Amino acid sequence: VGVNKDVQRALQLFTVPAQKGVANAQYNLAVLYSRGTGTKRDAVQAAAWYLKAADQGHREAQVCYATCLYKGDGVPQDLPA
Repeated sequence: VGVNKDVQRALQLFTVPAQKGVANAQYNLAVLYSRGTGTKRDAVQAAAWYLKAADQGHREAQVCYATCLYKGDGVPQDLPA
């Protein structure tokens, strides 16, 4: 029982609340962009949405954004000199 999987629709539904500042929607949108699920993989978009959610205290987004920085995935790599 349930609904059929529709990741493209999920992407659409996450976008509006993400744009309005809902941290969970921002994080979920980042995950979709990061994985290329329902859309083309876009590391820059993923990092930007992770950062927006992280700035609001979303813990998983903070870890994912830090990983983006460490790996230079979607952002310039930030390693200690």
